[in-house]
Amino acid sequence: MGTKMIKVDEQTHARLAQLAAENGTTIGGYVARLVGAQRTRAEWAAVAKQTEDALREQFGFVATPEERAQAEAWLTRQPERRARQNPRARRGSA
Repeated sequence: MGTKMIKVDEQTHARLAQLAAENGTTIGGYVARLVGAQRTRAEWAAVAKQTEDALREQFGFVATPEERAQAEAWLTRQPERRARQNPRARRGSA
């Protein structure tokens, strides 16, 4: 697999370097670990479908349209929740 460059400001680069060193890896390795720890909306949708299928098959549970809407609203709010929990994320520095 090839490599790509990303641009970050000097402060972010310094922080990434420090965090990577403290975790015994490179900046690229650290970024890969961070990205690997997050799910995309498509991945969350797949998890939701698997869960819904399992609940239906195992327990006969079928979510109502309202319950599905509530679940979708919850998933949509998760990036906002993480940003509120990490003030640095809002400022654009990691």
